[in-house]
Amino acid sequence: MTRRLLAIAILSAATLLGAAEPDLSGTWLLNLSKSDFGMMQAQAPTKLERTVVHEGGSLKFTTRQSGSRGEVVTRMSYTTDGKASVNKTARGEITGSAKWDGAVLVIASKREINGATITQTERWTLAQGGKTLTIINKVEMPAGETEARLVFEKQ
Repeated sequence: MTRRLLAIAILSAATLLGAAEPDLSGTWLLNLSKSDFGMMQAQAPTKLERTVVHEGGSLKFTTRQSGSRGEVVTRMSYTTDGKASVNKTARGEITGSAKWDGAVLVIASKREINGATITQTERWTLAQGGKTLTIINKVEMPAGETEARLVFEKQ
């Protein structure tokens, strides 16, 4: 009985250690042909690159996006413990938080644009041995909600 409990404890510890959060660091280029912008397809970028620095509980990323609005660069910073962060962008402040749901990073944010509240939930998932980053982006606004699937490839 004691050996059986010891074996269960060892397997449980190994499972917990193997369930560590993935490292999202790297330069990620959007694969437009694999991505789906849903209702926002008309506003889809022609190029989107995201550089992520993920160290422990700190997540910082810079997004460079080109499209009909020209080039837009955005810098965001979060901790992955669920604490609130405020990021300043060209379109105003974004209040949000990031936390892990198993191996999926969930970033929930809110901003005001022209008096309307926009909420956004991003679910970041790594696949193919860390070579593909998929972000499911759900946006809720007064006119309704939409969802986009962004597929990035590590450079």
